[in-house]
Amino acid sequence: MTKASNCAPVRLGKSAPWLAQTAFASSVVQALRISSVARATEEIRKACTTDEAKAVWASQGADFPNLTGAQFDAFVKAEIRKWAQVVKASGAKLD
Repeated sequence: MTKASNCAPVRLGKSAPWLAQTAFASSVVQALRISSVARATEEIRKACTTDEAKAVWASQGADFPNLTGAQFDAFVKAEIRKWAQVVKASGAKLD
């Protein structure tokens, strides 16, 4: 048994080390996922902002929206709100 400060004694049992290892491993995996996503996002951003990629985007009448994840999220949510109002006002229905 161990005693946490200001708490009753707690019996940890045999699974405590396994639980601690699992929690640590989960934290490490999550950190690696975030790191991988950040690296992938940065590589995509680099590729899409080259002169060649910009020319392709421009030839299609567009430019690369160099947004952070949070900015992109806000943009998509705003677009959904805007176009939902248009669809609702038009009375359009799915068949």
